[in-house]
Amino acid sequence: GGQVPYNIVWVDEGSLVARISNAFTGGRTEAVTTMHILHLPHAGVMSGELAVHELTHVAQYEKVGGIYMAQAVHAQIAGSQYDYGNLTGKHFRELDREAQAELCGDYYKVGGDNADAARTHRSRGGSVNSIGTIRALISEMRGGAY
Repeated sequence: GGQVPYNIVWVDEGSLVARISNAFTGGRTEAVTTMHILHLPHAGVMSGELAVHELTHVAQYEKVGGIYMAQAVHAQIAGSQYDYGNLTGKHFRELDREAQAELCGDYYKVGGDNADAARTHRSRGGSVNSIGTIRALISEMRGGAY
């Protein structure tokens, strides 16, 4: 929906930013996104799921500005820690920045718009939601509801 300006997105393989992050996370950092730059700790292929997660952070930057970075760090430490929970009755904008990005990556992982709405998905955090419920929030995201 034009939320990501792909022509100005850069991928920094072997990024110093990602390596510093790994020093604080015990080597668990897969990627870090700062505005339009996806920082990877090593050169190589990025999974589609991770790319969608990180590109969601680019879209967050486009919608709300640089504050998304502090909000994402807060989410990693004291927020959802990537678990978006039971989505029944929730809206995309109510999720913290990491839960939003995780939801988008998971939607890609299950097949996106081609996935059966009745199918369920278990998130990394253990939450189980139907694809139809996830799809409703993805629709809100596509409409710009960050």
